[in-house]
Amino acid sequence: MCYSCQHGGDVLKELLPDWDGVMVCDGWHPYKMFNVQRCGAHIIREVEFIAKRDNTPEARRVLRVLRQIYDDAKGACKMSKKKRQKLYGLLCRRIRNMVKTYRKNKILKKFMTKPNNAGTDLFRFS
Repeated sequence: MCYSCQHGGDVLKELLPDWDGVMVCDGWHPYKMFNVQRCGAHIIREVEFIAKRDNTPEARRVLRVLRQIYDDAKGACKMSKKKRQKLYGLLCRRIRNMVKTYRKNKILKKFMTKPNNAGTDLFRFS
C-alpha cells in the first residue's frame, strides 16, 4: 500500500475510531476499512465530463445507462427485503454488462475501472 493510503487510513481511524455505519465515499482506498457505499454522483459526474469532452455515442450511452441504473436503484427503499435483493442482483449484472461492453473502448477504458472496481459497493441496500 502506498504511503498516502497508509497515512490516510491512520487519519480515518483517528477521526472515526468507532464508526460502524455505511460510509458514502468517492473510492479513495483507505475508506475500504469501512462498510462503504460508492458515491454514484462521483461516477456519473466523471462520465458526464467524458461524454461532453469526447462527444462519442459510446460515452453518451454509458451516461444514459448509469443514470438509469441509479434511477432504478432509488426505488429500493420502498421495497421488501426480498425485492431489494432481487433488484440488487439485477443492478450489479447491469453494471457488469456495461463494463464488459465498454472496457476495451479507447475513450472509456480508464473510466470503466471505477464501476468495475467498485463492484458491490455501488449498492448497499440489499
